Amino acid sequence: EHIYLDYTGGGIYAESQIKKHQKLLSENVFGNPHSTNPTSIAATHLVEGAREYILKFFNADPDEYLAIFTLNASGALKLVGESYPFANGRYLLT
Repeated sequence: EHIYLDYTGGGIYAESQIKKHQKLLSENVFGNPHSTNPTSIAATHLVEGAREYILKFFNADPDEYLAIFTLNASGALKLVGESYPFANGRYLLT
């Protein structure tokens, strides 16, 4: 028996997730979403669909919010720390 407790580092995949992704990957070819060829456009549609889904899940108005993908939580916090306008009387809580 194996017990896995590090769900913040990466959770265990459900069988349904594996089957759905296997089907997606076996029926499609995806390229770099930062390019413009047909396989890249297919990947871009998936990425943009994920952004829309995330905003909808949080009831976030896409005219006011963006969903940004980062390498990990540490990378996201680093970006916030580098971008936040720190000044007297301003606070950043994480």
